[in-house]
Order: sequence, then structure tokens, then C-alpha cells
Amino acid sequence: MASKGDHDHHHDDEHHHTHQHGGNGDGSSSFVGPDGRVYHSHDGLAPHSHEPIESPGLFRARAPPIFTRNFNERAFTVGIGGPVGTGKTALMLALCQHLRDKYSLAAVTNDIFTKEDGEFLVKHGALPQDRIRAVETGGCPHAAIREDISINIGPLEELSNLYEADLLLCESGGDNLAANFSRELADYIIYIIDVSGGDKIPRKGGPGITQADLLVINKTDLASAVGANLAVMEHDALRMRDGGPFVFAQVKHGIGVGEIVNHILGAWELATGRKKQDITCAIGQLWILLHSSLVLTQPLNLRARPCPMACHPGSSSPFSAQVPVLLNDKGDPTSDGFVDLMDPPLKLLRQLQISINLQTCLPLVFSLFFEVPQLLRVRFLSAE
Repeated sequence: MASKGDHDHHHDDEHHHTHQHGGNGDGSSSFVGPDGRVYHSHDGLAPHSHEPIESPGLFRARAPPIFTRNFNERAFTVGIGGPVGTGKTALMLALCQHLRDKYSLAAVTNDIFTKEDGEFLVKHGALPQDRIRAVETGGCPHAAIREDISINIGPLEELSNLYEADLLLCESGGDNLAANFSRELADYIIYIIDVSGGDKIPRKGGPGITQADLLVINKTDLASAVGANLAVMEHDALRMRDGGPFVFAQVKHGIGVGEIVNHILGAWELATGRKKQDITCAIGQLWILLHSSLVLTQPLNLRARPCPMACHPGSSSPFSAQVPVLLNDKGDPTSDGFVDLMDPPLKLLRQLQISINLQTCLPLVFSLFFEVPQLLRVRFLSAE
């Protein structure tokens, strides 16, 4: 939490506020700050003001992420905000389901007077219960993600250190279109709206709509039922976000979630300099090394298909991806163009029409299990 005593400070996103501690302790005091603004508090949150916002701001002029901070103290944090009922918690669940097998995750949810959203994630098995924290913010939900972020910073840092998290997810309580995350809390901001509010919502603007790193327009399957025109929403989102990215989604049905995940991972890689090696890519590279150490019975060209790799129809591979592609003399894929990476090695060798030279393969086996994983920095359960 913030230190005791009165103090003023200024954030990089041009938001002034005053913290005042002490007093009668009932969490309901109001006072005039040194800047002449009236501040008030809610149930223990630091006092904050509600000054009029002159404009929703521009995407290109938004506060930049603080990439110079130490991500070892708190992992890369994704903030998910938006009005009540737009699908924030559903998106939290979907993101956990997409990312948890490959990345170390933890999640913090905000509700005003309950812990319902956190309980929802636990009930649906989004993550193990001990990786989820539910915060009761009281009062204004936006205060906990912008004016006094300490109520969220604490559990996020704790979870990050406990589980050596790669990514942290922080869901705000439902609020109006004026709410948005402080850059001191969220390295990547997703603002989610839905079509049930009508196709006018994007053009109404607000800092979340215009300045979030990604805008999600959810529940597009309900557009006809509520009379919302998706073409109008697309046009207005393009105009209001000044070219900033947005995604049409049906989060509950999994539509658009993959695209959202790609946006998050792109920002994570840029901020942290880290990149998880897809396990299928790693296996593919290993088999390419295997091929180079074998004796071919006839000349063949072998080309690696870049990730994301095409899927072999009917493949039994649990990864559903194949790497080596055989080419004929004309450079076209052969009828056996795809090789299932998870096939037994001898079957794979038969597919490649390769005979084994034991003298060549014995050193290869050693290399395959001892040298190559270190070379590629591959861990077979969670490659990176």
C-alpha cells in the first residue's frame, strides 16, 4: 500500500491525484487538495477526484507502456476493462484456457462488494485456485485500476513471485466508458464492449475505447437481436481509434480469442524480449537435424514449413502439426508431402524413404537427447 502521510505525485498518463492517510478512518472523507480540486475516498481507497475529461484522447497519443520496469518484480500485466456485462470475466477464462498450458499465469479480479468474478474463474477451472485472487474494491471501480492501484499491485506482485509468472491478468470491476488502466498497473490494456449497448458505443468514445491497446467488440452474434449494425461499429471503431487495433469477437464461443491472444503475446515478446518456442516447431527442428544425419536412398529436397505449420488431415499427433515437407524434382510437394512429427521414428523414416546408417545415427541419438535441447533451449514440456 502507499506509505503513510500526505503526498502528491504525477503519473506519466497525465493523471494528478492526492493520497491522504489517517483522519477518521471511515473511508468517506472529502477535502480540497492543494490543486483546488475536491477529493473523496471510497471504503479505504486513496482519495481521488472526478475531474471532467475534455476529450477521449487519441490512440497514437496514449500513454506508452513502461517497458523499462523490472518484469522480475511483477510479470507482464494485461489489464482487462469495460462496462458491466460486456464479457470481461468470460475473456479472462478464455485467455487462461488458451495460455495456461504454455505459460505460467496468475489472475486478479476486481468486484465492488463481492468476489464473484474470482469465484467464477475458480469454478470453471481457469487456473488452480491458489493462482487467482479476488479483490473487493468498494466504491468506484476505476480508482483501483488508476488512482490507487496499490490494492491490485500487492496481489499481482505476490502471485508473480510465488509462481514465477510469465503473464498476469487483471480484470477491473465493471465501470463506465471513462474508465481506463494506469500504465503503472497494466503493460497491455484491453477494453471490451459488446453489441447489446447498440452500435453507437464505439463513437461515444472514452479513454478505454480510444486509448486501450486493443478494443474488443464482443457478442457479435447478438447484433441482429438488438438491432446493432456491425458495419457501423467497424466504421466508428476505425475512426475513433485512429487506426488502433480492434477485434470482433464471440468470446463465449471462442471466436476472436485466438486473435486477442496473438496481440497479447506480441506485446509480451516486445516488452520482455522473451519468446516461447512452440513445441511443435522445436520437434520439427530436431527431425530436420535427424534427416541431415541420415543416408538417403535417393535424392530428396527437404523444406521446413514455417510456424504456424499446416495440419495433416487425420493426424494422430496430439500437437496436430507437421514440419518436414518433401519436394519432388520440380520443387512441388509430393503426395506424401506432410510427415507426422509424432509418428514412431521408423515409420517416419519409411515415409522419408531413408535407410539408417547406424554409425551415423549413434552420435545423433546422443545429440538428440543431450545437445540439441540445449542448443534450441527446448524444454520438452514447456519449450522456450
